Amino acid sequence: GVRLVGSEMCIRDSSYGAGINTIGNINLNHVEILSNTAFNLNNEARGGGIYSDGGNIIMTNSVIKNNTTNTSGRSTGGGIRSTNGSIDIINSIISNNSSSNSGQSGSASGGGLYTISGTIKLTNSIVIGNSAISPNNSNGGGILGPTTLQNSILFNNNRSNDSGTTFTPSEHIVGALVANHSLIKNQNPTGTGNLNGSINPLFVDEVGGNFRLLAASPLIDAGDIILLPLDDYDIDGDGDFMERHPLDLNSLPRESGMNVDIGPYEFYDSTIGVALNLSLIHISEPT
Repeated sequence: GVRLVGSEMCIRDSSYGAGINTIGNINLNHVEILSNTAFNLNNEARGGGIYSDGGNIIMTNSVIKNNTTNTSGRSTGGGIRSTNGSIDIINSIISNNSSSNSGQSGSASGGGLYTISGTIKLTNSIVIGNSAISPNNSNGGGILGPTTLQNSILFNNNRSNDSGTTFTPSEHIVGALVANHSLIKNQNPTGTGNLNGSINPLFVDEVGGNFRLLAASPLIDAGDIILLPLDDYDIDGDGDFMERHPLDLNSLPRESGMNVDIGPYEFYDSTIGVALNLSLIHISEPT
């Protein structure tokens, strides 16, 4: 398996991608990228967890958590930063990442996800608790860039313009936000099957980072299985590449009720302890 934890890249002129820095296409399955820091003294810091320049990112059944970009200049993409490429995230968690800057003339943007000249798509995933922190110029605590949400959750992301003393909600900024069968906190976007943004999703333990669903959660059976992609990488090993993505983040069957649930986990008895199976990483260069 692959786990990238606690790395730091510190270069005086550039600091891009403390966890992974790629110029090619990258496919990540069952990967955790945790607690990495892209740090720059004066210029730009990009992609605390992942930085991609000109390639496409596909990430499945994975976790990007507690990564940061930090600089006195321009800070972008605490979790993931992409330039001129797509970010496609399935059955995954983007949580507690941050972009921060300390300089009065700098900025902090895209605490969870940031793209420039690209697109972001999330399917059965959650972006939660990410932040952009600056003395006076923060944008997009959760996501910055054109985004499509499918069976997904944007929740409790925020930004600060006083270096972290106070925070305001900031789920998405810049570009279109298209949502279907999704939940965005305190927002009610047009689309099909979206939940009222004022509801409580009833996670097992949001503060503790357990985003499984309680039995009364309104997210149960509120997704649409048709929105799931095909199982291109055969994550369940059954040789069927034409089925819909069959497993949730716990490697349990993706559909357990009348329809799929919203978010990375299907509802099962929350007392069952099932470990995340870190097993595969696929990296491919452009053809």
